[in-house]
Amino acid sequence: MPLPRLLLSRLLLGAVLALLLLHALGWLSLPLLGQLDRYSEDARQRASATGQLPAQDVAIVAIDDASLASLGRWPWPRTRLLELLETLQTHYGTQRIGLDIVLAEAEESQLARLWPLLCERLGPRQCSEAEKDWAAEKDPDALFRSRAGRLQLVAGYYFTPDPQQQGVLPAPDWQGDAARLAPFVTAGGYGATHAGLAGALPHTGYLNPEIDDDGIVRRIPLLIAYRHSLYAALSARLASQQPVIPDWQSGQPWPDGVLLDGRLVHTDRHGRVRIPFYGPPGTIPTYSAAAIINRSLPTNTLKGKIIIVGATATGLQDIRATPVSPLFPGVEAQAATVLGLRTGTLPQAPQWGALFAVGWIVLAGGLLLWRLPRAGLLESHLWLLLGVSSLLGIVGWAWQNQRLLLPLVEPLAAMLLPYFGFVLAARLWEARQRRQLLRLFGEYVPPELVRRMQDDAQHFAMQPETRELTILFADLRDFTAVAEALPPEALAELVNGYLSAMTEEIHQRQGTIDKYIGDAVMAFWGAPLADTEHCRHAVDAALAMQRRVTQLNADFASRGWPVLNLGIGVHCGKVRVGNMGSEFRRAYTVMGDAVNVAARLEKLTRVYDVPLLVSGEVASRVTSNIPCLPIATTTVKGRQQTVALTLPLDERAPWLSAGEVLRWDELQQALQQNDTERAHALLDDLARQAPQRQLYHIYREQLATRPHRS
Repeated sequence: MPLPRLLLSRLLLGAVLALLLLHALGWLSLPLLGQLDRYSEDARQRASATGQLPAQDVAIVAIDDASLASLGRWPWPRTRLLELLETLQTHYGTQRIGLDIVLAEAEESQLARLWPLLCERLGPRQCSEAEKDWAAEKDPDALFRSRAGRLQLVAGYYFTPDPQQQGVLPAPDWQGDAARLAPFVTAGGYGATHAGLAGALPHTGYLNPEIDDDGIVRRIPLLIAYRHSLYAALSARLASQQPVIPDWQSGQPWPDGVLLDGRLVHTDRHGRVRIPFYGPPGTIPTYSAAAIINRSLPTNTLKGKIIIVGATATGLQDIRATPVSPLFPGVEAQAATVLGLRTGTLPQAPQWGALFAVGWIVLAGGLLLWRLPRAGLLESHLWLLLGVSSLLGIVGWAWQNQRLLLPLVEPLAAMLLPYFGFVLAARLWEARQRRQLLRLFGEYVPPELVRRMQDDAQHFAMQPETRELTILFADLRDFTAVAEALPPEALAELVNGYLSAMTEEIHQRQGTIDKYIGDAVMAFWGAPLADTEHCRHAVDAALAMQRRVTQLNADFASRGWPVLNLGIGVHCGKVRVGNMGSEFRRAYTVMGDAVNVAARLEKLTRVYDVPLLVSGEVASRVTSNIPCLPIATTTVKGRQQTVALTLPLDERAPWLSAGEVLRWDELQQALQQNDTERAHALLDDLARQAPQRQLYHIYREQLATRPHRS
């Protein structure tokens, strides 16, 4: 059966092919296609990231956790850094060393600060003699300056988009007129080696990769323009013994590439190269700095190699999101670029790639646009299969054998769009709506709610709207102490288990997870699905979360882990809910005064030493199902109106005994009657029943300022 031959469809698809042509030629920018182009390049990078290296002449020396444990916390004294560098060059025979760190500040010397006091006690003569003996300790940078010149060392610095200036900027690699510099990435400021060391480190290179608008690092500019001059990247400096200069062989306004020791390395029009990711993190040989200083490696391990020294220790490492891993060490990206520059294995997008895309769009896209309306379903499938398989075969061969990144998205779109336009558009519309709803809300709400939303998809959207919701904030108290008591692996397991358990309790009661903020959880009820009992569901979830933490603590205690102490605040009110954020990142979230109040209530649980506080607005709606004790009436930061603080009682896991609840009610009545004498007596009784509760001591301190009624 032939497909419908609709003139309007053919005209629309013809217009789409024209747009694809303009985009492929660079005359029109289509952001979606640009992003898909990057994704297709990422996929090729991942497919070839097998861990096989083209050479073994680049390695990383890591300031890792083992080094910090053995040699002390960072920053190290200059003498220790100098020992590391000299050991690499003299003992291990390395070729060149690059620093993926910035020596931006002089090392502070306690002896230098105390020297005037010492000289007063020693006298001028003895002070002068002592100064000769303690010169290195008094000025730690002096020894580094005197010996750094013997090293084949390239120091790191960085450029910034804002006009800050810190340290001493090195001499440029190339200077020229503004027209020549216009295509290059431009910097506004810099942070470089401080003046006390800059003279001893003449060879430098900046560390900046380029971060795309999706947060992924794919490229490094080999040259950056700053004030009519060009400066070289650390990777280019390590790969070349001579200044790194641009080259304009084709006579175009943009550069063809850069010259490294007289060899042309092709770049894009902005002087950038793609980082060759040879494998996942750890592919480039990496050695601990402690092993270098202790000389525990065979002497030929690093002989003749280019070394990049950088931090990989927890809390110090420069982590980047890359096509092959969301957690890729920045120092390894530098090392991979050096290796790619030296071996000629950089990914390349050839200048004739645009002509390849144009030819495929015209021939394959035009053929399908002409043929599909006349073909049946089977023939349409065969035409599409032939075109797609041919394209993928050519593009895959070029990448695997020549490291050429040929355009894929535009030619592929030129074949897929006619096919879907004539064959599957109507059938896919409903399925697309369902998938989109699952993608948008699947991260926020329980699966059963997503299924209900899919049944009525047109009534749910991400546009912001005003609704009355109940907001919950939960945060762990003294989490810093917990983190310090556990190694990173155990801490990650603890946090993952805790967050998973809290999410389960929230989802089981129709809650929506807004976000995780470290160890804190923010959730709300009443959106995206309306919930007439959002207050009760939120309080039920809060009580269940406290019970679940008690269960978790039993498990954690059996492992020798610290126990968790959770505080929760709950408030309801009108807020703005929907997909909000910046043009770079958006999320389904809530904003408004009620959010601030809920967060402040969670903070007040620490003040009153209670596990849970809900506002009076919430308590008034749940008291028929959940008993609540009034705690106090106070103001919260950022809000003039007072908030009534109440403590919901959990009959399944009572926080207060029956006797304490009875006495607390009597205490509140005494306070309302301004009978401070009876209030003092009741507080004394409560303190005797439960001396560990800080709540009673807090009330006693507050009552101490009130006069006793006789």
